[in-house]
Amino acid sequence: MLLLLPVTVMVAGCGRVDVAPPSPTVTLTVISAPWTGWSKEQPEPEPSEESVTKGSTFTRDSQGDEITFTVKAVDDDEVTLSTSEPMSPRSEDGGIDLSTDQTKFSVVKGETLKITTPTMDSGTTFEITYED
Repeated sequence: MLLLLPVTVMVAGCGRVDVAPPSPTVTLTVISAPWTGWSKEQPEPEPSEESVTKGSTFTRDSQGDEITFTVKAVDDDEVTLSTSEPMSPRSEDGGIDLSTDQTKFSVVKGETLKITTPTMDSGTTFEITYED
């Protein structure tokens, strides 16, 4: 009887587990806009939508290479992403940082994140929007 008492107490203590709520699934609008410095004519932007949650990934073509976006966090106000290659945020005047090593970005709900490949010849700009 004494051996059963500790086992019973141990099993009863295992019944309560605090589990974090699952990460919400949200929709991002992603516009991939390839560009080249060699021509006035530019390729057409490619819009798409992604349903994402924490840990999910999606890929986009970037001038023959693939950029993988990994969702690091999702909440009601913001999505945090990392990219498989460094990307440069676009400044207000369209400028970019050619020496960037930045791979982590946040998309605030209701705003658009604009990032681009840090090159001068040709590349891709991604516009990522998190809306309701």
